[in-house]
Amino acid sequence: HVPGHVPGHVPGHVPGHVPTPDGRVPTPGGHVLGHVHVTDMDSIERSNLNRQFLFRPGDVGKPKSSCAAEKCVELNPSFRITAHEARVGASEASTPFTSLFWDSLDAVINALDNVDARLFVDRMCVRHRKPLLESGTSGTKANTQVILPFLSASYGASVDPPDDAIPVCTLKTFPYLIEHCVQWARDLFDGEFRQSPAAVNAWLADGGRALRAGIP
Repeated sequence: HVPGHVPGHVPGHVPGHVPTPDGRVPTPGGHVLGHVHVTDMDSIERSNLNRQFLFRPGDVGKPKSSCAAEKCVELNPSFRITAHEARVGASEASTPFTSLFWDSLDAVINALDNVDARLFVDRMCVRHRKPLLESGTSGTKANTQVILPFLSASYGASVDPPDDAIPVCTLKTFPYLIEHCVQWARDLFDGEFRQSPAAVNAWLADGGRALRAGIP
């Protein structure tokens, strides 16, 4: 879930120059670097820590987008980034991602976990003629696709398999459909009354070995 743009970007250039008083970042060639927008409505969980390099255990519970933006600025103080916590695909009345926003972008990078949101971003990029780097994962499956206006097929031109699973971030952060609420309740029940007791029973069944080995 990461719309972003870099106006005036020089290919191959690594940002790291001191901004001018008006906020612009000049490069050796006289060009001006731009600004990145990142959005994610989810919060950091402990299970996220083993598959990325920005978050640390102390960040668990923080919003992903704002925490990632802070860490990027720590790595490079000249990096210009704005963090949002808005859902991709919401109506323009309730989102910062208006038509003017899409028009202002130079390029978009997707890292979304559900097909509906990916199709929405794809439609916006087609409508506003923006390059899109589409990427996504679902379990052990993954894909990447470079989409260029007037040069390649769009993401929506291909047919994806039905997206029956409900994204975990939607369940945990914003279950807005009846199906989401039902699944949220099922997951809560399963965790409290099946997974936790099963873990305790497994520990008790093997508790003698664990205690002798000094395993907590």
